[in-house]
Amino acid sequence: MNTFKKSIERAILHDPHKVTIYRTTKKNTGKGYMETVKETLPTQIVRIYPIKSDGYRITDQHGTQSVDRHYRLLGLPDLDIQADPKNKDLVESILGVFEVLEIYPYTRGGLVVGLQADLKRVSRDAISNHKK
Repeated sequence: MNTFKKSIERAILHDPHKVTIYRTTKKNTGKGYMETVKETLPTQIVRIYPIKSDGYRITDQHGTQSVDRHYRLLGLPDLDIQADPKNKDLVESILGVFEVLEIYPYTRGGLVVGLQADLKRVSRDAISNHKK
């Protein structure tokens, strides 16, 4: 199993990126409303790379938009990254700012040896909005 994890480490070290993750979490207060908690996580090392895509459309609560370039993130299993209805992670790197759309565990033999995440490029304004 160590062999698979080492291959993930080598892939990350092939083109490493220091990233800062900004997390926005919505927590139920139990009083009939959701509280928004914002936190900045410590710097982590990952690999971010573009993947070939013919473009696709994303539909969410804000409407539909076309995406012409698709990025993916590769990280070790201990990477602190989330993407679900209550957690929104923004990843800031030298390549820009990205929103985490989906996370896929990379498994071998029933054990998680790495994580992959689909990313969408967003404006740098998203980071300044997070810090407010």
